[in-house]
Amino acid sequence: MSRQTDTALKFVECINRGDVSGLAELMTPDHVFIDLSGEKHIGRKAMQASWKSYLTMCPEYMIHISEIHPRGDRVMLVGRTTGSHLRQERLVEFESGTLIWIAEVEREQLSLWQLAYDTPESRNELDIPPRDR
Repeated sequence: MSRQTDTALKFVECINRGDVSGLAELMTPDHVFIDLSGEKHIGRKAMQASWKSYLTMCPEYMIHISEIHPRGDRVMLVGRTTGSHLRQERLVEFESGTLIWIAEVEREQLSLWQLAYDTPESRNELDIPPRDR
């Protein structure tokens, strides 16, 4: 496994454990988070506060990875969530569809964490093979 993939998976593990300090250690000072609406959130300190707030509001939030696609300093993770702010039953949320998380890694820290809908267009743009049907 590449260092980039290992770093991205450590980030997911910190999210799944609710480890905000661990997340902060894995973010570059100028870390950028881009949510599904395309809104950018910039800076380690701001994101540490945002993660603390989100994981306090949604203590059961977890990311379940089913695919890993490394591309140089970028790693695309495909999977599902449970326990999010959507407040759906675990199985309903899990079966509601997959997302893509894009991680850009610099010296074993994430400079970017971006969410995208798992669509054929997103997969094509990110050079991810089509989903098996």
